[in-house]
Amino acid sequence: MSTPFENLHLRGIAHDFNNILGGIIGYAEMLVESTAEGSTHRRFAQNVLSGASRATHLVRRILCDVRNEPGTRMPVELNQVVAEAFELVRGSCAAGIDLQLKSRAPAAPLFVIGDPTQLHRIVMNLCTNAVHAIGDHGRLCVSLGEADFSIARAFAHGALGPGAYVLLQVEDSGRGMDAATLARIFEPFFTTKEPGKGTGLGLSMVQGIVTDWGGAIDVTSAHGRGSTFSVYLPRVEAHPRGLGVALASALAARHFAGSTSGDLGLGKPHPK
Repeated sequence: MSTPFENLHLRGIAHDFNNILGGIIGYAEMLVESTAEGSTHRRFAQNVLSGASRATHLVRRILCDVRNEPGTRMPVELNQVVAEAFELVRGSCAAGIDLQLKSRAPAAPLFVIGDPTQLHRIVMNLCTNAVHAIGDHGRLCVSLGEADFSIARAFAHGALGPGAYVLLQVEDSGRGMDAATLARIFEPFFTTKEPGKGTGLGLSMVQGIVTDWGGAIDVTSAHGRGSTFSVYLPRVEAHPRGLGVALASALAARHFAGSTSGDLGLGKPHPK
């Protein structure tokens, strides 16, 4: 637990960071307006604006945590969040990495109940870890699809009851992980990166968010053969009528995961 002084210090840092972001957003907006529609420079400027806007939402999320306030939950179009995060990853990874964004779902958008900023953090953390595992050359594939279960399923990290889910997969051709590493990847502060290059908090944060929203994570990896992270989140309707049903389903899934995860076998990352 942080002290009142530490909370005040964090709020001060967040305030100063917001001021810096205000300038970045202002200049990014001017760049967007001054570049030609459809041009590469305009796309770059829009990505800067999008990233800065996400950062302001992240600052608000930090302030909510400091004040012990609950985050916002609403139907969120996951397709849009993934596409936006994918663009940011594209701008920061090596030229030798082949980036692929795929959809294994119908043309209709996929919605989940959650916080857009937290969803963005999930995608960015998984993709950033994949890029680090790949190095200078390799392949990173991000895909979205649907997963419908008629019976209970358990995965490497979490269990799900019968229902409709969105499946987000991040697959890389990096160095992979051995069994000992796999067993510890969601531990807070555990990292395989060099000192100063990682806090070991990214995956533990991802697991916390996914579990809180009634989802589950499956991980498959082998040393030298890459890794695949499969994130399952309850799928909902976009309009308000589906909101109450979605929240009830998510809560039921959380209860189910907590009470039956020890009785089920591991599920496969690609459900049929």
